[in-house]
Amino acid sequence: MPRSSRHPRRPVWALGAIALGLISANLAIAVFSSMRRGQSEVPPALPQDEKIQAFFNQAKSAHYPHPYRGGLRQGDNLEQVILDAIAAAQVSVDMAVQELTLPDIATALVARQRAGVQVRVILENQYHRAWSTLPDAAVATLSERDRRKYEEFLRMADANGDGQTSPQEQQQHDAIAILAA
Repeated sequence: MPRSSRHPRRPVWALGAIALGLISANLAIAVFSSMRRGQSEVPPALPQDEKIQAFFNQAKSAHYPHPYRGGLRQGDNLEQVILDAIAAAQVSVDMAVQELTLPDIATALVARQRAGVQVRVILENQYHRAWSTLPDAAVATLSERDRRKYEEFLRMADANGDGQTSPQEQQQHDAIAILAA
């Protein structure tokens, strides 16, 4: 029986490509469906040992409001974990970090020191400067990375959201300046 012109004979490779396309489409739909289901299901936090605690900035089991940028962020609130540990310190706080840009942590360290707790902070040498004390000439010579960090500091320090940072805003939000005061 002759084939009609409406149904021309397709080469075998074309049928294979069509089948592969359908399989790929079904697989993509299944993956997308499982991703959508996974977004609504929050896995439970892993059990913790009472003496050893682990926290993860990308944990799917936790969300928290970002204290500086606003919005909800996935993961454990590591800043709050550190603030709680500082607040609980009775004898000493020893902190060694590459850089410290979080003003709430600096404020908590100063508060513990004023309460009679020994506080020691070690920073990497190139991150010990207070952004709020940089003269314009020094800002002009910053590396690209440091320029981005400086601009991020200015955005975070702009407490009233007017697009400008007053000396008071800069001083209140500069973690290194808070420690040095």
